[in-house]
Amino acid sequence: MYNIEETIVLSLPYPRENDSSADVFSCLDRLTREEHVPNYFCRFCNKLGKSTKKISIWRLPDLLILHLKKTKKEGTRDAKEIIPFPTENLEMNRYSKRKNGGNLTYFCIIIIRQKCL
Repeated sequence: MYNIEETIVLSLPYPRENDSSADVFSCLDRLTREEHVPNYFCRFCNKLGKSTKKISIWRLPDLLILHLKKTKKEGTRDAKEIIPFPTENLEMNRYSKRKNGGNLTYFCIIIIRQKCL
């Protein structure tokens, strides 16, 4: 049985419009890549400067919910397009920082597709 308290929801950004081979892994790569932050204000030294930020996943749970953001922003593909992903054997080892020898392969239990009017 799964422990519902150990559930993570990852909101994944849609791939860029010109990426015709986009899948759930490219969305995960985009979420976890390092980004440069210009004009970052440091509250410790009170100076404006450059910085970087990166999202890292320390440990993956038994239940993982992947949510594809459907916001329409400049430079993203139409939110009506379906992003392909495996319904079995979703391999997540490369996204977890903590390599505890556990099984990080997921299978799809349910798919919800929201249609906007």
